[in-house]
Amino acid sequence: MNPSLRGLIHEISACLSEQGVDAPRLSAQVLAAFVLGCTRMDLLLHSERELSTAEVERIRALACRRARGEPLAYIIGQREFYGLEFIVRPGVLIPRPETEGIVEEVRRLYGPDSCLRFADLGTGSGALGVTMGVVFPRAHGLLVDTSDVALRTARENALRHKVDSRVSVVKGDFMSALFRPRSLECIISNPPYIGESDLSEVEPAVLAWEPRSALIAGRSGLEAYPALAVRAWDALLPGGHMLLEMGWSQGKHLVRILRDVGFCSIRVLRDLAGHDRIVTAVKPGGAT
Repeated sequence: MNPSLRGLIHEISACLSEQGVDAPRLSAQVLAAFVLGCTRMDLLLHSERELSTAEVERIRALACRRARGEPLAYIIGQREFYGLEFIVRPGVLIPRPETEGIVEEVRRLYGPDSCLRFADLGTGSGALGVTMGVVFPRAHGLLVDTSDVALRTARENALRHKVDSRVSVVKGDFMSALFRPRSLECIISNPPYIGESDLSEVEPAVLAWEPRSALIAGRSGLEAYPALAVRAWDALLPGGHMLLEMGWSQGKHLVRILRDVGFCSIRVLRDLAGHDRIVTAVKPGGAT
């Protein structure tokens, strides 16, 4: 006799807990809901339902992957960001809630009907740039990355959220000459910013599964910012804004880098945990 939905979730939760998986019951529920094509609320409403052999086998197979430490987002192939579902896969950084602060700040700076021209440098899954296209329906953006896996994923997400006619995905790095001088109002980026000396602070599962090129910048963690700042300075219109995610201890260093390039009105914003997380800066010469 096959277990009930409640029984299988209890079984998988216990197994994941023994393996030291974070939030084991949540993982079990998400995997079950994914296989059954339902919501987590449906799991509660139909907890006594007896599962078929095929359903049990598939849920257990996914649970084995989770027990080995594979991120939940990679297993189910998606992750929510700013209330939108995004395709993710191995080789692409999993979007984090902290990055949503960039979208919030851009929305504070620009009205919803703004004909904003923007670029998302190091776009990864495209979560940040595609979300910009959704919340600014008259905006046009360029999403840039060096990874073929990331570029394919970002294009799929642009199509999924119906912004592909206004958001282009192109291959390039922070030094690529992809933009005309003074052609953009806004540049956003969540670049790699973990330093090699800070690896002990990073969750082992993150280092084991997610792309290091999207996480680790070099020895200090600041290596990506100087080139990014120079490229942004060239591409931004006077009065244009740049918004960057950063590590919690990098604020004063990044402020100095941006000031040396010529940016003004530099502000450091905190995330919901109270940590420095985003820096914003303005290219002088226009309305701020």
